[in-house]
Amino acid sequence: MSRSRSPSKKYLKISCTNGESHLSNLPDGIISKKVSCLPRKDAVRTSVLSKDWEYKWTSIDNVDIDDKMLFSTQRTKKTSFVNFVERILLSHNVKSFRLLCSETYECSRLTTLMAAVLRRNVESFEVNCLQYNIVLPRSLLSCASLRELKLNLPCTFRVPSKNCFPNLTNLYLERVDIQNELSYTDPLEFTFPALENFELIKCNWLNVKYVEIYAPALTMFICLTPTFKINDYSIKIRGASLVKFESSGYPLENIILTGSTVAYAIVNRYWPALEGVEELEITGLQYRLQLKEFKGLKKWELSTSIAKAIALSKHGAPLPIYNELEQLVLSDLNNNIEALLELLHAAPYLKFLIVNLRCLQDCDYDVIESVPSCIISHLEEVKFYCFDGKECQLKLAKFLLKNATELTKVYFCRCGPRYFSAMENDSILEQLSTLPKCSARLKFFVSLESEYEVSFLLTFVPFH
Repeated sequence: MSRSRSPSKKYLKISCTNGESHLSNLPDGIISKKVSCLPRKDAVRTSVLSKDWEYKWTSIDNVDIDDKMLFSTQRTKKTSFVNFVERILLSHNVKSFRLLCSETYECSRLTTLMAAVLRRNVESFEVNCLQYNIVLPRSLLSCASLRELKLNLPCTFRVPSKNCFPNLTNLYLERVDIQNELSYTDPLEFTFPALENFELIKCNWLNVKYVEIYAPALTMFICLTPTFKINDYSIKIRGASLVKFESSGYPLENIILTGSTVAYAIVNRYWPALEGVEELEITGLQYRLQLKEFKGLKKWELSTSIAKAIALSKHGAPLPIYNELEQLVLSDLNNNIEALLELLHAAPYLKFLIVNLRCLQDCDYDVIESVPSCIISHLEEVKFYCFDGKECQLKLAKFLLKNATELTKVYFCRCGPRYFSAMENDSILEQLSTLPKCSARLKFFVSLESEYEVSFLLTFVPFH
């Protein structure tokens, strides 16, 4: 007796009544919605279902193409891929376009493809490509319909001195070098009336001394680069109310906030190991002046090098008072206790303090003349990570605990490649239990397990 074969799960069985499928009886809007959820190659395949479906796929205005999903890396397949994309663009109205290329293609054809998309009043435009020497089309500068632009490709984008993107709300550029078409002294001006999020990742500004950005709706600005070189240009942001500001690699003095406010700032600056004390002191003096732009901060994350530069420039201009600052994060305290105390003096209403103790050095806390007022009257929670029970770490904890009257929680988190032995655990717990406590409501939370990634989403075990 022959066994009946079950229908393959790969295909849909469409029941028919009077020669018509139930699927075809659905409204066109629902059909377009369903087809738009398919990978592009599968959407095209629906044209063979029936004569009515021959051109259904062309009504999709969301074009999302990934060459990994369509063709192999053979040369003939590469040509087929570009031809396939061109055919789609000839038959589509495009609102959203996303192109991911893991292989290299003829640069001129890719430029032509991008220009064709931009002529169709596209609203969301994304290109992610590995190859070099791609020329971005000039129509990118005049596409008024753009609301979201994301470019991740190593290329040079030549722009005139004045640029306006009236409807752009999200801008993400990675590995894109922005070059001034005119002379070095002519400033580059960008007007973004609707821009909310602006990210620059590993980008450079070429042949330019001044960059001015007017973006009154901007809420997030991120500027990250691994470069150590000192840049001789400045980026001025006017009229923004930033919820988040993040800068890494760029000297802070190169970013000027004019008439702008910041609620949450992450500032990292890395110097080569050969950078001398004198250079760091000069940088610290510049930072003290620039930090006046951040008076409205509510949360602040600082790298070790920033704290060190502040400590070395202690005779410079005093830090502004951050009356709204509630959370301070120091990624590595190192030996910058003076910088920590100055930052705490500048934040009278600080509630949460997070400190990395990895490279902390010894300090005599008995000679400190003035305890910051935030420790005495406002500090509620402290988190120490990279804690391993060293004497210098316990001294800092003791200083905070004996002066913080409002402190309710202190977390001690072990982070590193090594687990403590049971004997080491018991010794550390015993030392913690003997620390003086100024606050009657204080509770210890300890995690002495090894953790490679710093995270405070651990399940802490309360210590009694």
